[in-house]
Amino acid sequence: MFTLGAIGFLHPALLMGLVALPILWWLLRAIPPSPKLQLFAGVRLLLGLEDPEREASKTPWWLLLLRVLAVAAVILGFAGPVLNPNARLAPSTDGPVLVLMDQGWASAPDWAARKAAALTVIDEAGQSGRPVLLWQAAAAGAPPPLVSAREARAVMEAARPAPWAPDHAAVLGVLDQIPAPAQTVWLHDGLSHGAETAELAARLAAIGPLRLIGPAVPAHGLTPPRLEEGRMLAEVLHPGGAPEGVDVIAFSEPPGEPSRRIGVARAEFAAGADSATAEFNLPAELLGRITRISLADGATAGGTALAEAGLGQVSAAIVDPRAESAVATLTSASHYLRQALAPWAATRVQTLEEALADPPAVIVLADMGDFLPGERGTLTEWVESGGLLIRFAGPRLAAAVDEGGFSTGGADDKLL
Repeated sequence: MFTLGAIGFLHPALLMGLVALPILWWLLRAIPPSPKLQLFAGVRLLLGLEDPEREASKTPWWLLLLRVLAVAAVILGFAGPVLNPNARLAPSTDGPVLVLMDQGWASAPDWAARKAAALTVIDEAGQSGRPVLLWQAAAAGAPPPLVSAREARAVMEAARPAPWAPDHAAVLGVLDQIPAPAQTVWLHDGLSHGAETAELAARLAAIGPLRLIGPAVPAHGLTPPRLEEGRMLAEVLHPGGAPEGVDVIAFSEPPGEPSRRIGVARAEFAAGADSATAEFNLPAELLGRITRISLADGATAGGTALAEAGLGQVSAAIVDPRAESAVATLTSASHYLRQALAPWAATRVQTLEEALADPPAVIVLADMGDFLPGERGTLTEWVESGGLLIRFAGPRLAAAVDEGGFSTGGADDKLL
């Protein structure tokens, strides 16, 4: 193959026809021959007349140039020009072609282009009559069989990316069991899956010519969300950093109901950073409904994370009779209840009337004795509707039970 810069020619012998272009120029100028001049006495009768249609005695130079360029284009076309000939299989090489596909979750965003590149390699192998080893690294197991290009194309047409990472360690384990390929084309996902990735590249390069086809932009990854100081945070991972920020969407997916968007957070990458933080500053009620977060663009299995069951903070109201008449101190019940519930609940200290006006998920009564008129019935209805009531005993509750008698006032109290 003859190469000229980034262009190669499969049939360079035909380029010798370009040497004949000067001869072609001369022939085009000589044909047709120039008209002969003949004197005729009767021409005087035509003096003064003008013919609107005129014809040049010689072919114009620009027309000759176009004809020569057209012939040169035909010669170049028959010579088989190829852009980036190094990206093609060597036609003179014999032996099987190994097509290694990572085919993991990071291959999903550009799967159409990745699949087209693999089919092109398989077609080139078929044109040269070479067998193919189509290896899907995400499906660890036995090494691939040696098949024809037609069979490999049928398998590749039906291939789909897997929602997990490729197993390069499994490929290394059975690499010696396949026929030695004359050429290897590895369509990798641009990510490093442990030390086995670099070792696999070195082994393949030692066997024979190795050609790597990677994505234009590696896929993003997303870590499971976590709670910090009442805010939900998630890390967006990108090797080498990303030129622009990435949007992360939080979804709520109740059983039997359609998915709903709860919020969107922007993760901005600093210069040279390979991770960025997406911060969701939402009320505790909304955080408790989030079940999944996902990248807005190029969502993959690695770009989606499920929220843990205990991720969302529930709302809790602490009713402390002592806090109504005195400033909360280190000896108050509300102080220790807030400290105990802080990791799991968004707490607020309120009166029972305020808590029932805007019912939270949990109401904690710190040594609550008797109730005001109407509070017992409203609180009972709230509990029967699914509210969680937690009562802590103390002198006030003990005094209220003693006044009504344990057998009458306490045992029959549904809220005890």
